Amino acid sequence: MKLKSGILFLLLGFSTACAQLMDWQLLPSNNFDRMEFSSSGNFYAISGYFNKVYKSTNDGITWAQIFSSYVTLTSLKVKGDTIFIGDDGGKLHVSIDAGNSFILLQTFPTAIRCIEYAKINVNTFLIAGTASNGLYFSNDFGATWIQKEFAGKTVWTLKISGYKIFAGTLSGGLYISENFGQTWTPKTISYAGESVWSFESAESDSIFYAGNNKVYKSTDWGNTWALSLNSSSYCIKYSKVEDEIYAGEYMSSDSGATWQKVFPETTEWIAIKDSTTYILNLSPSDLYREEHNPYQGKNYFPLSVGNNWQYLGYHYSYDATSGNTWYNIMAATVSYDTIINNTKYYRIDGSGFNNFFRYADNKLFRYGPSGEDLQMDFNLKWGQSFPVGNPTANITEGYQELFGYNRYFKAVGLSVGPSGREFKYYTDSIGYSYSSFWGSLPMGSGYDGRTELIQAKIKIGDSLFLFKADYIPTLNIDAALIQNDSTFTIGLIANHPYDKNGSTPQTSIFFVDSVEIEYFFSKNSDSTGIFRKLLYQQPNSNFFIDNIYFPDSFYYNGYNLNYRFHSKDKGIIPTYAVNPETGYLVFHLDPTGVKSGGIKNISFNLFQNYPNPFNPTTKIKYSIPKITNNNSPVPSVAGSIINLKVYDVLGNEIATLVNEEKQPGEYEVEFSATRGALDLSSGVYFYKLTAGSFIQTKKMIILR
Repeated sequence: MKLKSGILFLLLGFSTACAQLMDWQLLPSNNFDRMEFSSSGNFYAISGYFNKVYKSTNDGITWAQIFSSYVTLTSLKVKGDTIFIGDDGGKLHVSIDAGNSFILLQTFPTAIRCIEYAKINVNTFLIAGTASNGLYFSNDFGATWIQKEFAGKTVWTLKISGYKIFAGTLSGGLYISENFGQTWTPKTISYAGESVWSFESAESDSIFYAGNNKVYKSTDWGNTWALSLNSSSYCIKYSKVEDEIYAGEYMSSDSGATWQKVFPETTEWIAIKDSTTYILNLSPSDLYREEHNPYQGKNYFPLSVGNNWQYLGYHYSYDATSGNTWYNIMAATVSYDTIINNTKYYRIDGSGFNNFFRYADNKLFRYGPSGEDLQMDFNLKWGQSFPVGNPTANITEGYQELFGYNRYFKAVGLSVGPSGREFKYYTDSIGYSYSSFWGSLPMGSGYDGRTELIQAKIKIGDSLFLFKADYIPTLNIDAALIQNDSTFTIGLIANHPYDKNGSTPQTSIFFVDSVEIEYFFSKNSDSTGIFRKLLYQQPNSNFFIDNIYFPDSFYYNGYNLNYRFHSKDKGIIPTYAVNPETGYLVFHLDPTGVKSGGIKNISFNLFQNYPNPFNPTTKIKYSIPKITNNNSPVPSVAGSIINLKVYDVLGNEIATLVNEEKQPGEYEVEFSATRGALDLSSGVYFYKLTAGSFIQTKKMIILR
């Protein structure tokens, strides 16, 4: 107990030294070693000391035991709410129901040190790194395994990024595979035979970080490395929301150019959910949570060069017969400071400021052409007032939810013109956050407007705070349109929660800044390098489109085009999104299909069921092609009967899911292992799609 109290004392002292950048809260822990969040928000942790797995549904406030073992637990991987647990005895356990039940999936000769899981093309890869026995691969969710590489080596960490697999070994260096684990290339980070403890990548700039008692980064996908942080780091994590990299007890918000110590003790493990960071102390194994951008106190208008606010503006003007609505994105930036009459002022440009300001004695002053005037007196309370020129400013105050927190604000109400009224909100530690204006004009006309803060970069003392909502671009991808023998067009709609529809496209907001397609060609284990290309955005719209060249040499030799999209929004703290998050979409042209005027036929496709394994239901998706000819879709298999059936491993028919004529398009059907008279046991089953001469079969697994 004395030791924990000492750590709390150090935390408090450190927080003050770092201008309250971090506000760490001690949470319950059961000697945790590893922890991860699921996509649904569940929090999972393992304790090697107690040989148990724990789950929290309230962000670590309370924990419930969900699994125990007789041997030391060594590794944890969470994908969705599928949980993989590895132990010192080489046993790999899995739960597909958020930890309600576990089964033994596989036993390896030695202890499991790391687990990785991802979809690449149409395969679902499950990879286990072991002690002294290298890597084991499975592309059927653990039904079968193959020992691929590194016999005699301990694989300590794994990372799948795009089409590359990174493997870090204990005293054996770094290895990279560019063909899904078929072959591996050794890479030197700093010296031969080093130990590589952890990997992480930042989607914003494709920088990869590796920890081997120091932190190195690569800007060319792992080919060359440069020292970034000269400090021991066993765990590295990237915060997608905040665009920050955490390495042990250090954090960088500028892609590793500079680092700041944000935790006073040696860190064993890190987990991140949205804007909140969780750290496991190495000794004792205590768990701490950092409440990001904590309440700072009375600073309603923080001023520092570089402070930046971004707003979404709404405007509505009307007369007796009609109205017009428009939106715009506005920004305000503290561009520089200067001395006027022996007093320091800060120049703010944009969004109605464009003048000099100072904040003193809890008051906001502006220096304009006629000298200095008082803009806001934050010492006043609700109902009090102060003079601003001729009108009187009335004070209101309260709380508003902003960036996930209830934040205290003070507001001033001003009379504007003969029949207008304006309110300006100032939120503690953030600044000008909201305003509203309305006014009436003669003949039944008027104007309403709002200015709402959506992002902010605020420096207070030596600490930089990033305020933003957890919004990312979403993409609706159209089917590829074949143009000729060597080109196809890909188009998509890019949406964002800040998109707003005005009266015309020119008065609307489309908040996605850019969409880039990343693609490569592959056939079995052979693949080209990665290409990247910005899609063209149609003016005043959220539609992105471009052409991709498909060489005939690849087409006639059965290559696939593998592609995914990188999108970025227009925030002053940009958010990056990848679609799909893991793996690639696959575009397949059938060289034996019908061609007319250079138009190629896209083949049928039977997709892997999801989830897999499942209990008791799963979904199976399949697509039926069409030929695009003179912009008229014609069924390529008109009159064909589509047949989808399920079989057991002996070939016995279990169920018929589809047996009818279907039009071109994508379809999805649900299969239940317990529907009707069915009550299938755990095991491997097959589902087969038949359409004319087309036949395709895939494997699925039921886990009870």
